[in-house]
Amino acid sequence: MLHFLYRNRQQVFSRDELLTRVWPHEEPVDRTVDDHVYRLRKKCKLWASVLSIETIRGIGYKLVTTEVASAPAPSLHDVELRNSMQAVYEKYHLFGQGRAMQVLSKQQKDLGIELRPENQLFTRFISGDVAVVLEDAGEGMAGFQLYLALMIFTMLHEDHAWCLQTAEQILERNLLPEHLHREVYILDILVHYLLNGRVEAALERLEVTHQTVTERKMSGFVLPVAVTEIYVYMLAGMTERTEEQLRHVEEMLTESPYLRESSIFKIAKGIWCLYQGKRREAVLLFQEGLDTIQQSGFVPQLFFLVRMIRFFAEHHLHEPDVERKYAALWNELCEQYGMDVWEKKLYDKLSAALL
Repeated sequence: MLHFLYRNRQQVFSRDELLTRVWPHEEPVDRTVDDHVYRLRKKCKLWASVLSIETIRGIGYKLVTTEVASAPAPSLHDVELRNSMQAVYEKYHLFGQGRAMQVLSKQQKDLGIELRPENQLFTRFISGDVAVVLEDAGEGMAGFQLYLALMIFTMLHEDHAWCLQTAEQILERNLLPEHLHREVYILDILVHYLLNGRVEAALERLEVTHQTVTERKMSGFVLPVAVTEIYVYMLAGMTERTEEQLRHVEEMLTESPYLRESSIFKIAKGIWCLYQGKRREAVLLFQEGLDTIQQSGFVPQLFFLVRMIRFFAEHHLHEPDVERKYAALWNELCEQYGMDVWEKKLYDKLSAALL
């Protein structure tokens, strides 16, 4: 329990959440958490100046740590270094090297750098730490957290119509920072349309997306949009366009073998193989795609890819064996990252934002 709380320090957990996360394969009684907290507090008295378990009235517990004061690193005040490290972080993001982003974030103190608050939030988020969406992250972070909540909830929730409606309302009310508003409008919304079977809407939005990316010279969006197009054309039954786009993206990835887009492409190609009855080849591509995204360290995208396999297998390809296989993987991932615990809280957060 101490290990779990320390790994998730500064985060509040209810008794039920602690029972689920610390004792997943047991049936502890309600007093288990309180008894363990009591004993841990006694054992940790020697370190009370730097570590404590606080009771959050009406909610649960959180472990709070206090950093020992030390001399600030001179590099913290170096603007050139700060800008350079920010550029490195953004490059890692572009390449889909989530694990490198996590290393950079965890080693800030030793490196004498300080990443932007949104970078720190995002790095925790891509590692599967959904709690970061629900914490009080400070002034100016509410819109960014709402964006992250919408992103992960779309991948978790079965009611795709509700997710689409929520995304549209968030856009209508301008609840996101400008750059994230634009990203949802030209890219993320395409996934919502796909999951709701709104092919015509997706095709129409693609025209707007291409125009926006070209006019604003958004080079970082060219490859993500191109990969997403494959899914749109498949669902639209546009065989020639699908095969043309698969070849086009494969050529792009030869020049820019980014991990996230490579994994999304492999899953798309695998789904296309299923359309053609090439099940063995499809399963191999699915495994390659999932291995690649796990290598990248982007946990939310791992859920997205499993969701897409299940969606096409169940609703458009009538492949019950494939759907069952990846439904089992889905359940394993949900248990591993405690997503069942977070889904209701994410729903409440998104609902509250629209009140």
